[in-house]
Amino acid sequence: MFLSACIITKNEASNIKSCLESVKDIADEIIILDAFSTDTTLEIAKKYTSKIYVKEWIHDFSFSRNFTISKATGEWILIIDADETFQYDVDFISNLKAAKTDAFSIIRKEIYKQHHDLKQVQFPVNIIRLFKRETQAKFRYPIHERLDDFFIENNIPIAINHNCYLNHHISANVTFVQSKQKKYLAQIDEYLQKHPTDDWLIYQKIKTLKYFKQHSQALQLINAFKTKHYKISVATQVIKSQIYIENGTLDKAIHVLKNLPKARNSTIVRMLLGDIYFKKKSCMQPYNNTSN
Repeated sequence: MFLSACIITKNEASNIKSCLESVKDIADEIIILDAFSTDTTLEIAKKYTSKIYVKEWIHDFSFSRNFTISKATGEWILIIDADETFQYDVDFISNLKAAKTDAFSIIRKEIYKQHHDLKQVQFPVNIIRLFKRETQAKFRYPIHERLDDFFIENNIPIAINHNCYLNHHISANVTFVQSKQKKYLAQIDEYLQKHPTDDWLIYQKIKTLKYFKQHSQALQLINAFKTKHYKISVATQVIKSQIYIENGTLDKAIHVLKNLPKARNSTIVRMLLGDIYFKKKSCMQPYNNTSN
């Protein structure tokens, strides 16, 4: 058994077929943990795998992720969400078999439509989703779960896999997304009451506040936030620049981005700076009203 795909589900009937179709030809087994779906999620999933487990949802994403990992028997484990699809090239499996690293991050393309003009855009995110089972990797955090801390603490190097990527189509239903984010924010606040200095979830709270355009509260948290985690620090300052962009204070956004240590080569930073300079140039262009 070479590759196990691990998925958690609850009422994902509209997404699960595309997800499973994207991995069926490369995964030697597909592990699904379902939280008592009331739609046709399981009916669809049973056409692709018999390794389906059902447990009551306990508001802990890491528990569910780690359960699927515990049931996997493949040499490599691929973590994929029900609303994602896995894209790979012809060299993916052969290069994975020859890999000299035990864990990979994958580019996830966040695909969504902007509310003001319905233009479809993509936002790239690097996320650890592919690793050897022998690493005994474990997700952490009940919400916005992640593997980064595990691999850092165990000195396991992480490479970027360039033979694959994930497409993540974010729902265009604003009410649905906002309801989901409100639940996440409540769970983050509950966790932070017990762990008030946790860097990762403070960052997630800042990001969620920015989503709800609660800019002054987000900026207050950012300005008081001190972290030794380089990536979290950079990501937080990127959010700060995005808030300034949304508020129209473009020079402040440029100042934040240009003062990020070692981040000038970051794709996201370059994208944001390019967008800001374009906005500034557009604002400076005189309006040419010609008539025949």
